[in-house]
Amino acid sequence: MTDRPSRDFTKPWIILCEGLGDKFFFDNFMDARNITPRFDVWFAGREGERGGGRSDFGWWLNLRYIGNEAFRSNVKAILIISDNDSCMKKSFQEVQDSIKKAPGFPIPNAEREPAQANGFPTIVILMIPIDELGNLGVCRLTLHIM
Repeated sequence: MTDRPSRDFTKPWIILCEGLGDKFFFDNFMDARNITPRFDVWFAGREGERGGGRSDFGWWLNLRYIGNEAFRSNVKAILIISDNDSCMKKSFQEVQDSIKKAPGFPIPNAEREPAQANGFPTIVILMIPIDELGNLGVCRLTLHIM
């Protein structure tokens, strides 16, 4: 597995997921498909935690943005990936609410639609599984079967 993420934010695109298990999945998925050179994969947990969940997306964005010139200069887009869990609308709203905790960052009005704000990376939210209830575990099983 590729040594990621870069603390220097030298890559233009970031995948931001909920937890450490999700990060390992996306790291391996991207390595297996040779699409790693332009992406870093991060998760929203605090140092030493296995995951912070969707409620920490805004905290993570704010922390990385403030005082980090490499982040502000190099990161062009962030794909936030979160689980649909048992209510798709509520889960998506929780992601939007979390992003609101990072002042200035654009907040997508709909899933899979980019949101832009001057001076900030483009934000796209992907809820998984697509158009179904569940979480990344369901997606992993589907990918394994295929």
